[in-house]
Amino acid sequence: MVEAKQFGPVTQFLMGRTYDGYTVYTMACYLIEALLIDSGPHHTGEEFLQALQEYEITNLVNTHFHEDHIGNNRLLQERLALKNTWVHPACIKEILNPHPWAVKMNQYRHIAWGEPQPSVVTPVPDVINTANYSFNVLHAPGHSPDHIVLFEPEEGWLFLGDLFISEKLNTLRSDEDANDMIASLEMLSKLDFGTLFCASGAVRLDGKTALKSKLNYWLEVRNKCLELFRQGKNTEEIVTSIFGAESRLAALSEGDMSRNNFITSLLKAAY
Repeated sequence: MVEAKQFGPVTQFLMGRTYDGYTVYTMACYLIEALLIDSGPHHTGEEFLQALQEYEITNLVNTHFHEDHIGNNRLLQERLALKNTWVHPACIKEILNPHPWAVKMNQYRHIAWGEPQPSVVTPVPDVINTANYSFNVLHAPGHSPDHIVLFEPEEGWLFLGDLFISEKLNTLRSDEDANDMIASLEMLSKLDFGTLFCASGAVRLDGKTALKSKLNYWLEVRNKCLELFRQGKNTEEIVTSIFGAESRLAALSEGDMSRNNFITSLLKAAY
């Protein structure tokens, strides 16, 4: 499934694999003039390529190396003759040869997105210019060590990749760092922006309010978590005390996305 939607001059492509009649784990790529932000999951490749036929695309930038964001790099490079594919330098090795880490992915990731093929990438510049826009590239780790966001100060646009998702998100992947994400959110909260464009597909016109709401919620949870830890509570007890129970996502993702991971990561601030 690939659906295009227009937000002024920004085109969103929401996509996901249809499995047993149900579209699972959708994600969104964004096109602004000739710049494409992320290439989507491998399972949607041919359909996404077809959707792009009416557009001229010169450059691609990956917000981070996860399979749902780089899955069609190689396909688009071969079929659209892209001039550049840019990434944060920290993830070049993982994109040039994704198999060593991709083969270890949990089953839900293989089902939803698939293993990306190798693709050639180069370090992203500090500023990306299109015909009418100029994007500042900011390193915002936490979801992954290489994660970047794109900020267009004149328009007040912030393309956040997977850093936001939602204000009340309370699960974490096993490889995410909640405290790094908090630091990234604190850094971004100082920018002058209005609209958030998220890889989840969410587009928030109240972007700054939404981002600060998430930051405040995570700071509140971290404070509660650390207080309960000082009282001698273990991780499972803290999860129960704050959230009532573990998320259903824990079972669906074989433990890869869970509240336990969230609390475990937050507790690193105590050491």
